[in-house]
Amino acid sequence: MKRPSSPALLPSLFLLLLAADANAARQEEGPVEEAAAAQDQEPAAQPDGAAEDSAGAQDEGAAEGDAEEGQGGDDAAETPAPRLTEAEYLQWLRDETSLDDPVLLEWQRTVEDAETVARLTGKPLLICVNIDDEPASELFARHRYRDPAFGEHAAGFVPLIVSPARHTLRDHDDNGVRIECPRFQTVTCGEHQKIEQTVFERYFRGNRYAPRHVGVRLTDEGPEYLFDLFLLQDISPVVEALKEHGGWESLLASHYARDRKKVEFAYREGNVDLRTELLTLARNAPSTPVELLRLGMADEDPGLARLARQTLAATAGPESLDLLLEALANEHAPVARDTLRVALARLASTEARAARALRIEEGLSIPSARVPVDVWRTLLATRPRLNGDGDGDAAVQGIAELEERLDQLASQPESIESLLAIGNVHLDLAAAHLAAGGNPSYFLIDADHAANRAIELGADPTQAAAIRAPSLWLSGRANEAGDQAALAMASLVAEPASPRAAEVLDVLARSRTGALYSADPVGDEWSSEILREAHAAYSVLGIHPLGTDKQAADHSGLLRYLMRDRENEAVLRNALARFPESALVHAAFRAHAMATAGVENLDLAYEGMVELTAENSAVLSWWIGYAATVVAEEQRRATLTTAAAAAYGRAEGHFLRSMEENADYEDTSKHYLAMADAGRARIAIDRGQLEEAATRIGRAIAWRPASSENQDGLGRTPLSTLREVRRVLVEAQRDDLLEQLGAVIEEADPGLWTSSRGGFTQQ
Repeated sequence: MKRPSSPALLPSLFLLLLAADANAARQEEGPVEEAAAAQDQEPAAQPDGAAEDSAGAQDEGAAEGDAEEGQGGDDAAETPAPRLTEAEYLQWLRDETSLDDPVLLEWQRTVEDAETVARLTGKPLLICVNIDDEPASELFARHRYRDPAFGEHAAGFVPLIVSPARHTLRDHDDNGVRIECPRFQTVTCGEHQKIEQTVFERYFRGNRYAPRHVGVRLTDEGPEYLFDLFLLQDISPVVEALKEHGGWESLLASHYARDRKKVEFAYREGNVDLRTELLTLARNAPSTPVELLRLGMADEDPGLARLARQTLAATAGPESLDLLLEALANEHAPVARDTLRVALARLASTEARAARALRIEEGLSIPSARVPVDVWRTLLATRPRLNGDGDGDAAVQGIAELEERLDQLASQPESIESLLAIGNVHLDLAAAHLAAGGNPSYFLIDADHAANRAIELGADPTQAAAIRAPSLWLSGRANEAGDQAALAMASLVAEPASPRAAEVLDVLARSRTGALYSADPVGDEWSSEILREAHAAYSVLGIHPLGTDKQAADHSGLLRYLMRDRENEAVLRNALARFPESALVHAAFRAHAMATAGVENLDLAYEGMVELTAENSAVLSWWIGYAATVVAEEQRRATLTTAAAAAYGRAEGHFLRSMEENADYEDTSKHYLAMADAGRARIAIDRGQLEEAATRIGRAIAWRPASSENQDGLGRTPLSTLREVRRVLVEAQRDDLLEQLGAVIEEADPGLWTSSRGGFTQQ
């Protein structure tokens, strides 16, 4: 190894410390930093030819290699400082530092390991050459490699340490356990010695120097030198080179979890400038830094959130598809959605999952041409249903009346109008016979025949399709029925609120949904148009005067299957307002809430979704109480007793309000109040709260004795809990509580306390 031919003279430690006391900025630095700063004032002596080599190194993109003269400032120039000899400085450095402090660079054991890691992570190599008893090398080994700030800068590299000296007698003990080098740690002395020859041949370009720090990025074309700094007493160029070439870019290029964590921490703790820098640099990362962009899109600063979305759109790959879908689901601005959709379309060309997601996005975000929802909404608002809408209503008209109407039409001359009317009456007869348990087949055949004959005479195919769609649907020909229903939409806008319009919309929604459900699980492609038509048809039924709660629940189920929470929430908000008593709608809402808010927030999820009014308060309070009961039982199952007790308390409040506002809900409310108190009695037993257990089980039986043998969600009955409470009280010899409980039970359900059902045993 070449090394300086003569030692650099250093300022005395005494004057350095005086300067530190006088300078507030230096007060935060340690004495080692101050000594290093003073040492930086003098260039290292170089062997013959070293100056030329240093200049060559700078041409490779290295930082300035030689320190400028006179860095001490005017005062230093006026008062030359006493100098330490090299030996004095080294002794001082050994006194001020400890090799027991951990080295913060994770040295690789072999060149091959380092190169593999570098290629896997995209990080450049950092080759550090160090020799014993040389001032700058000692500063690096004893202080810099153990300095958190230096370690942070070096984290963007894959480090290798090269040193010819041995610091242990051997590399392994008698049991084969590695003996790490005490100077550099992580590696053995044999490893940092052996590395030297290989890196000399591959990366040193025929020159050996110490200290030396080489940054090399591995490319397909060969090594790309980022910097090659050697023979420096001024250590700042090394730090600057690490910051320039191994900073955030290298961390963003890394696949290591610890590097990703550092970037994410920096974003969370950083100011706007740093956050902007990280999101901007993320555009050039080899793979999308998903969690960083997730932080950015959630940023309260709209500019940063927009930058994160733009970066995601520009860099999205298979690894960021889920984040891209989340962004689309939560983004409302049309321009931003279009940008994200373009990114999704780019991925869809090669990724099957992205192609499916694109079909879903296009199916839900692009308006349907066949079923323009806004047009239907306007028509239904301005043309409400009249008694005469449609050609018939099997629910109103009896079979005899329909048959009489059919005879009248049959006696008329054949025409397009009469044939279409006959087809409609046959459909109504089919529905009436089906409702009565009869066979509708013949009426369906006749309806289809009348529609086809009308087409032969020149009828508008869309009018005939309004007959054929329900006929084909009831005949089990779902796909054909869906096609006819889509065709019929153009004619049904003339009678938007009619039963026939509602029926055909239902056929379209159900047939298209069925086609999607059949194709999707087996990986078959389906057109975004079938989703678009299903979604639009269900949306119209959601505002149609003849729309049903089942249709709303089916619509929610489709959106939940597609994991489109935002659209599903809108559907459920409308359905809860329209059908507040519907068990189907509340079940659909609970399924949505469990998926989005978690079962622990099931009852709380109703907040913001429903508005309690005088008309709906009783029923909605009942359902919210039921949801809170589900939460409590799930929390008990998870042994989260405090949360379970709180949920039972919320349930009790809702049920009490429900039966207070509407006596029709009193009986069922008391049933669940009994279950809640029995559940809280179980919690009290587990906690050893005997008074609470006795009070709660007494209330449970008193609320509704008929519910005492009904099981809760955990398979427990109030009666079994009563027997358990009684057993515990007997064991605890709490005769006072037994007497009080017995009186409550006897008043609520005479004879129960003294029977075997109530836990009574003959003494």
